[in-house]
Amino acid sequence: MRRSIPIVILFFIALIVKSQGDIMLLPFVGKDKSEVVLAYHSKTGKSVEWYYNEADKKMQKAAQGFQLPANTGLSGDIQMKAYIGADSSEVILCWESATGKSVSFYFDEAAKKMAKSEAGYQLPQSIGLSGSVMMFPYVGVDGSEVVLCWETGTGKSVSYYYNNANKKFEKAEAAYLLPAGTGVTGKVMMQPYIGKDGSEVILIWDANTGKSVSWYFDEAEKHYKKADTNYQLPNNSGVTGNVMMYPYIGKGNIESVLVWSTINGASIMWYYDNLENRFIKAKSDFQLPTNTGISQNVMMVPFVVKNGDEVIYIWNSGTGTSVNYYYDDNDRKYILSHPEYQLPANLF
Repeated sequence: MRRSIPIVILFFIALIVKSQGDIMLLPFVGKDKSEVVLAYHSKTGKSVEWYYNEADKKMQKAAQGFQLPANTGLSGDIQMKAYIGADSSEVILCWESATGKSVSFYFDEAAKKMAKSEAGYQLPQSIGLSGSVMMFPYVGVDGSEVVLCWETGTGKSVSYYYNNANKKFEKAEAAYLLPAGTGVTGKVMMQPYIGKDGSEVILIWDANTGKSVSWYFDEAEKHYKKADTNYQLPNNSGVTGNVMMYPYIGKGNIESVLVWSTINGASIMWYYDNLENRFIKAKSDFQLPTNTGISQNVMMVPFVVKNGDEVIYIWNSGTGTSVNYYYDDNDRKYILSHPEYQLPANLF
């Protein structure tokens, strides 16, 4: 069965991390339900948006109005995150990893182009972090727009949320912030997501060792708590060598975590088993093939589309060469998507 046209995605879809290369891919589903991939180069700030053209049956470069301006107003190492905002608009958050300075753009439906967001929708220019700053925007369980910010060197973090009453982003109250000591040190990476039980979860890990700790927001006690042991990944995730992780809710409302090495592309899929009441390694049928075609500077993003297909984008962050796989229910395994769903070799 050929992968059908994907038209819906989890809104918190794409992982923004710094690996050995500088080219990042951010797949997401736009407001018009088309499959979109934002490609960018962190050293130059150059970006290009691609989308799946249903009429021509291929991935195609989006019209100029959907592209970010050549000059975002930022410099140095620039990171980006594309997502669907609380008001259903397409948003791209850009920031300097050295300073935490950021700028947000959104697609203006009236003008039919990407426009700089109004002042109230911008993060403060001083967020209290510096040096290898990462950000991850998402929509919380209460419908508010949140941006988790942290330093990869220290693990220091802060969250900002959009205050609808004050019409601006504000620093979250202490109860909504992660504790100073999360149990993870080294090269600290984080990804917030909405768990299968509807709670806000933040998976934190050390990219050097693969050690991870999962935290969740306890609605009753109104603060972040370390998740119980059965909700933690095992100490040995089975992957070594600059370890990256991507938690998401898969088909059948299954909480999954894709773990891989950016060095060689070795990967393992873990999922929460309701019968055993813990995270366990998925069976071989649900693992990516050993040889995906991408073997160096490997980055991955898994996501779920409306018809239930689980798709994983895989690329070399040094060259931009990419492939994507989908889980075929008939063959009971991940297989390479047909050529029309693949991005071209020359992204920019």
